[in-house]
Amino acid sequence: MAGALYLLLSGPADASRALELLRLAESQAGLGDHGVAVLLQGDGVEWLAEGASNEAQAALQVISELGGAVFACSHSLAERGVVPALKVREAHAPQRVSQAIARGWQVISG
Repeated sequence: MAGALYLLLSGPADASRALELLRLAESQAGLGDHGVAVLLQGDGVEWLAEGASNEAQAALQVISELGGAVFACSHSLAERGVVPALKVREAHAPQRVSQAIARGWQVISG
């Protein structure tokens, strides 16, 4: 099944860009006819911190509930000291991106 990996690199400092990407992922997950995954890396892991944007956290939760996978780069989490307020899977970002490409998925970043 073809799909899309949304690589979220933008954090709260660039909220409009990050939220737009999350809205796209959420709508794609809602269609249910292809795979959707979100990988938070770099500043993107800041959306998982306690007190981060409710809108971003809500979108991530909806994506997960619709069957999309939500990953957070373990290196970025450790580097920033972020303890996720949401349930996410930790992953090595380069490995997840490579897997998506190998499966023929689109990689969309923002």
